[in-house]
Amino acid sequence: MLQLGSDFTFWLGTFKQGQYVQEVIGSFSTAEDFWAYYQHIVRPEQQPEGNQIFLFKKNITPVWEDPQNKFGGRFIFKVRKSLGNQILEELLLSFVGADCDYDEFINGIVCHTKKGFIQMALWVKDIKHNMDAFTTIEKWLKDSILQLKEDRDIEFAFHPLT
Repeated sequence: MLQLGSDFTFWLGTFKQGQYVQEVIGSFSTAEDFWAYYQHIVRPEQQPEGNQIFLFKKNITPVWEDPQNKFGGRFIFKVRKSLGNQILEELLLSFVGADCDYDEFINGIVCHTKKGFIQMALWVKDIKHNMDAFTTIEKWLKDSILQLKEDRDIEFAFHPLT
């Protein structure tokens, strides 16, 4: 089995009986176990509007209040629904494969199905004092994952302090 550099957890956010619920799908530490979970996840293009798929490093909850997320933020970008499956898969594989030079700053990925598009976010821990990590992660997203050329395609937002 191919051991990954970190352990990860898949989560799913759904609406059940009018309430938003985040549930753990499962955790893994090998490439084989990643594929075992991933092959059964409904892809973003087929997810009901409002659903969210999360992949976070193990022991980091996909909420702003988690101590690993608390002073961090997220790189946010939108893709057409027709590209959602492909972009998510590339992003997930790059994340679990630690393709980014500053992957120790990356906490997780959020994929949110919305009306007419998919919104994705790459959550990072406190990065405001490391501009090299910030610009490297942004460039990695643009050049390696999204092949974007304009700054307006990715925005960055700090998580609210609660």
